[in-house]
Amino acid sequence: MKSVKKIFFVFCMVLISVMYFNVNAASVPYNWIVGGETVNESNSSKTATLTKNGNEVLLKLSNYKGGELKLNCYGIGQDGITFIIDLDGDNVINADSVGIDFNYNGKIKFNGNGKLTINAKTPISYESYKDKMIIEPSKNIYTDKEETTESDNKLISGKDDKLIQTNCKEALVETKCKETKDNSCIIYIILGSCLLVSLIVNVILATKLCKKKEVI
Repeated sequence: MKSVKKIFFVFCMVLISVMYFNVNAASVPYNWIVGGETVNESNSSKTATLTKNGNEVLLKLSNYKGGELKLNCYGIGQDGITFIIDLDGDNVINADSVGIDFNYNGKIKFNGNGKLTINAKTPISYESYKDKMIIEPSKNIYTDKEETTESDNKLISGKDDKLIQTNCKEALVETKCKETKDNSCIIYIILGSCLLVSLIVNVILATKLCKKKEVI
């Protein structure tokens, strides 16, 4: 009887151990630290939500504006995990050092209709970009350059057009002024020449009259 109890006890312990290890193996030991706060499935916020589905760990950012994101492993690391960041609305990360610290073999998959701007010395730990990154999956944007929109181009073009028009007007006024000055100079030269000729003629006539008087 005692041997049967021992066998049953051992069997129960083995079964409990197997169940325990299976449960821990099924649970992916990763979460995110968002702006200094640990985000799990049980303590998500309005701007950061964490869900796990098999080997996928999905962090959804919804109009998040705050500090760095850091991947956190709270157990034994596992291979073959897919990390997704889903973007909704306009999200901004401001950090002094690293914007997204991703200590894992692989890269993050970004999706969603939102936008993420990262202002940090190193925007993402596994990328070579510096100081700034802009990620917008729906537009296939993954860059460190500011996006130039059509409205910006029109604005710049409008400014350039106004500048060109202003320069043209100034040049036209300058040309007209120059032409006016040149015409005035020509008139003054003609008048001066006429006065000089008139003076010479008067001197000659006066000289002739004096000679005639002397002869008489």
